[in-house]
Amino acid sequence: MRRIHVHASAIALAFVSLGAAPSVRRARPAVPTARVTVVKAPESTDQRVVLLVRVEGDGMVLGSYQGRVHFDPAAFVVDSTAAGKDGSRYVNAAEAAKGSIRFAGFTTNGFKSADAVRIVGHATRPLASAKIAAELEVAGDLDGKSVAKTGLIAAAGLTAAK
Repeated sequence: MRRIHVHASAIALAFVSLGAAPSVRRARPAVPTARVTVVKAPESTDQRVVLLVRVEGDGMVLGSYQGRVHFDPAAFVVDSTAAGKDGSRYVNAAEAAKGSIRFAGFTTNGFKSADAVRIVGHATRPLASAKIAAELEVAGDLDGKSVAKTGLIAAAGLTAAK
């Protein structure tokens, strides 16, 4: 035992004598964020627009969220909505004619998919004029710890499909 201790001390002394100190890497704690994006799905056509609202956590396992999609109802008309299939996900399109769709979800073991809501509709004008945007009002991890308001990242416009 003593021999190992002396050997380790010699290595530390060598670092110090060479002007170097052993580096200690400390993981910097990630600031949890939750991001919402709206993606125009590849199966969209000129007559039928399919939008996917996606919610993802970074620096945590997403356990819950609540948000809204906003758009100009004179430029985009909603034909149907559907909530994602994993966890407990909800969509409320009661105010879609006014340009607002609410959505929420929670899970006890993490979402398998980022797809929170599927919106099918049609554009009465160029889709860009609908000014589609989404925001998160609240989000939290699996332990119920809330994401700070500064960590709720909104979507202004559509994100390209991956």
